[in-house]
Amino acid sequence: MDALTYTRATRVAARQHGLLTLDQAMAAGLSVAQVRRLVATGVWLGVRPGVFAVSGTVPSWEQQVAAACFAVRGPVAASHLTAGRLATLRVPEPDRIDLITPDDRRLRARGVRHHRTDVLPDRDIRSLRGIPTTTVARTLCDLSGLLSVRRLDAAVVDAVRRELVELPDIHACHERLALGSGRRPHRTMTAVLERRTLDLHPGDSDWELWVADTLTAAGFEPVQQHRVRIGRREFVLDVALPAEMIDVEFDGWAAHRNVEAFHADRERMRLLAAAGWRLVPVTARTTAAELIDAVAAHVAAAHHSA
Repeated sequence: MDALTYTRATRVAARQHGLLTLDQAMAAGLSVAQVRRLVATGVWLGVRPGVFAVSGTVPSWEQQVAAACFAVRGPVAASHLTAGRLATLRVPEPDRIDLITPDDRRLRARGVRHHRTDVLPDRDIRSLRGIPTTTVARTLCDLSGLLSVRRLDAAVVDAVRRELVELPDIHACHERLALGSGRRPHRTMTAVLERRTLDLHPGDSDWELWVADTLTAAGFEPVQQHRVRIGRREFVLDVALPAEMIDVEFDGWAAHRNVEAFHADRERMRLLAAAGWRLVPVTARTTAAELIDAVAAHVAAAHHSA
């Protein structure tokens, strides 16, 4: 084989975690006999049927996922927990490689968990670092059958907070899956989306959302990321009840990693208090009941003094 042909083939592999398929090798100009010779001499390594790795390529989990996908002819994508790990979602680690294909396919491959569906439109598949994988919205919807409401809700909120997905896309995907033959929307995602409406504000942290959820469930009307101007300075309150001028403040170690942050926070609290804001400090050990009782007491005091 000539050097130019081999270089064309290795350039393909360089874009695919050091992998290429037999079809890609032949498209680059190599013959089946030449591919066999490369494997026989150890220049290439056979990792899956019809999939080869260029010798010297550093093995990785992503390479394993890519190889499993490349070994399948026809529509295929990494999905479920595997797609969740690829997208850095807050979900459990996969114990096998999850692949999804149209309903008419049957896969039997080492270390692969096969999922079949009659709803797999192109819009639900993307290329992520050279690997075909389900979109974040589709991945979260598929995980509805595997995770509890609490864990799925946390994964959805975290993904929205990090701008990995928009909530309307999850709603649309969930509705699209419900149209499949003989399918019904997974109850877990249905419960999550009933709770997380399109006006969801994911907040800056789990703590902020927990406070907002807890107060809302108790009948209050908290506002997240409420802006307050005092003189020439503007502050953003994570969770507030503006009508009663109540500011719920989280007091934790992470927020005060240095002396400057500690003093700046105390100055902020002093200015807010001087402007009439009632501060409700909570910590990581504050329970829902304690939070509700504290806010209720301040609301009562605000109404009494009005």
